[in-house]
Amino acid sequence: QVQLSVNQIKCLHVGGLSFTCSHSLQYFYTAVTPGINFPEFTIVGLVDEEQFVYYDNIIRKMIPKSEWIKKSEGADYWNTETQKQEGAQETFKVSISNIMGRFNQTNGENKHTQYMND
Repeated sequence: QVQLSVNQIKCLHVGGLSFTCSHSLQYFYTAVTPGINFPEFTIVGLVDEEQFVYYDNIIRKMIPKSEWIKKSEGADYWNTETQKQEGAQETFKVSISNIMGRFNQTNGENKHTQYMND
């Protein structure tokens, strides 16, 4: 699970005055070993605890999950984000393989890994 947070973003208000407000941006990356009825790799993006994007290894696309992001970003953005997440997926796949090998966990039991970075 990767968690990224952004706080104290400047917000513009009426009259051109600028105030400090707080928002959060979080991405949760989850990877699991194959063999269960669940995508092996998923990403969920949240702004202020509300989901705005989703990606998994089955659909292989970053997709918008909120109206504001659908309206504000075009096809180039989604293609670029999809390419980034495909790279993250490959990195996680290699990392899980390395972790399982180091801990002698290659016997086929279902495992999952979450990575958190704040």
